[in-house]
Amino acid sequence: NIGALFIKFTGALVSYLLTLYLSRYYGNAWLGHFSFFLSYSLLFTLLMKAGTDMFLMKHTSGYQANREDGKARFLYIRLLKYHLAAGLLMTVAGVLLTPYLLTHFFPRYPHVRFFQLSLVSVFWVNLFIMNYEFLRGSRQALAYTFYHTVSIFFFTLLFLSVQHFLGICYEDQIAWSYLIAAILSFLISFVHVIRFISGVSSESIPGFSLPEVLKQSFPFFSNNAVFVLLGTIDVFVLSKYVNPQEIGEYALMVKIASFVSFPLLVLSANFAPKLAGAAEPRQLQHSITRMTLLIALGSLFIFIAIYAALDFLKEFLNIRQAGASHVYVIISMGYLVSSFCALNEVCLLML
Repeated sequence: NIGALFIKFTGALVSYLLTLYLSRYYGNAWLGHFSFFLSYSLLFTLLMKAGTDMFLMKHTSGYQANREDGKARFLYIRLLKYHLAAGLLMTVAGVLLTPYLLTHFFPRYPHVRFFQLSLVSVFWVNLFIMNYEFLRGSRQALAYTFYHTVSIFFFTLLFLSVQHFLGICYEDQIAWSYLIAAILSFLISFVHVIRFISGVSSESIPGFSLPEVLKQSFPFFSNNAVFVLLGTIDVFVLSKYVNPQEIGEYALMVKIASFVSFPLLVLSANFAPKLAGAAEPRQLQHSITRMTLLIALGSLFIFIAIYAALDFLKEFLNIRQAGASHVYVIISMGYLVSSFCALNEVCLLML
């Protein structure tokens, strides 16, 4: 699984580089705007997916284990059509609601056009909930599945770097760069996916009508909603009381702390599709125990290493808040507890 882990590590690195670039060249205030947008758009993404992504992963993993590719393709295409309709609806709702929400609830963010333009990208980013080639075990396809968003971050970082080098500057530069990156990334993914689903008949699955799919997806939606709200409520609350500059500095510390969870995210995502194919309980228990130990030790090592270099990181990123180190420690403690529990959530969802 070295290839899969390398792709995931590269994806996380691109996300961190974009955060650092925005902080260094556009300032922590603009990073605060961008962080608020990511939290804001994530709510629309949550409503758009409605738990169907986890539903698809659960069932297609089982079909993959039984070599029933036709059924896996059937579910993929059915949910792709759902996402086309849901994505368009959420995009229109987001564009229309944004001016009212920002004016009445978050007046510290006056760049309404930035949020409207960037929200359009939510539609482009989330059209493909899972690339079918991923089910066939291709390493290449991972770049277009779990880290599809990271490809957008990469293009955004590339566009901004080129414009900065050429001395180009204009209004809503970050928003336009992000939107163009989203469209380009979507087009690449579209061409990649369409090669495998076009011209191939799908095997029908009785009982998997769209209402039934949505009904079975609701528990996953509830679970995802809790995690999304826990991951975004801090930015929304702070945005009521502090300025975007402080939000940007806070977001940097949270980003640094989130690296502690990297072993959990990578190994869990890599391990999850294999759970449905594990028929022998003792073998499954042994695998989970081994993975949990690796995750816990890896997370603890990363926490200690970053804490030792924290003063240097704060100076490099121009973080002046006195409580920045406390943010790192508190958030990291949460990630460490999660790493000790490791694969419990994945097992409950998949099994």
